[in-house]
Amino acid sequence: DGRSKEQHVWPETPKGRSCPSPYAIFGIKHNAVYSKGKYYELVKLYHPDLSKDKHNGDPAHQLKMERYRLIVAAHNILSDPTKRSAYDRFGAGWDGRADPAGSGARSGAHQPGPFSHSWNDHADPIWQNATWEDWERFYARRAEHEGGPSSAPRAPVYMKNSYFLSLVIFFAIIGSSANYGRAQDAGDYLVERRDIVHDRAAKELRKVRQDMAGMRGKEERIQWFMRQRE
Repeated sequence: DGRSKEQHVWPETPKGRSCPSPYAIFGIKHNAVYSKGKYYELVKLYHPDLSKDKHNGDPAHQLKMERYRLIVAAHNILSDPTKRSAYDRFGAGWDGRADPAGSGARSGAHQPGPFSHSWNDHADPIWQNATWEDWERFYARRAEHEGGPSSAPRAPVYMKNSYFLSLVIFFAIIGSSANYGRAQDAGDYLVERRDIVHDRAAKELRKVRQDMAGMRGKEERIQWFMRQRE
């Protein structure tokens, strides 16, 4: 449309975010069809190599270069159906970081941008490529949308040494009680088996004595002993 860089208005960064959304950068709605025409237009306006002032220390040049990186990263998301779906559903892949300057515009190929490099494999499910930061942003957005409490990172909870020692002693007592019960059951079983063996031996001994008492001579005892051996 012939607008110059000075006429182009960069979108404001929402509160709590580090940069505008990909849709805000290109000025389109979420359900709009993405066109590369706007991307090429912004590349011509913000590409560092096309800038007249190329002093790296110039704040204006640094700002322009950072915005160009965001333009390339936003293009990588909106031009790829898989990445765009992941961003729409989970907010995945957009944390304010972008590709190195010129990587997308020069190669003409899809670059990972702020995504993990595994996004190039479209066969992978999108949830396998999301980072912890992506999931935290997703849950924060869902909680905000549902009107629930914020899911900001919580401070770690530590246990006092005295509580930890008490817990260890408690489990040690439980373990000792269980082992004592098992040992007592095993002891009762051994005592029961011992009594059975003793009772059986006593009965056998009484029977032998009764049989021996009815025998009169030595020869009869020998005959009885030989019968027991058979």
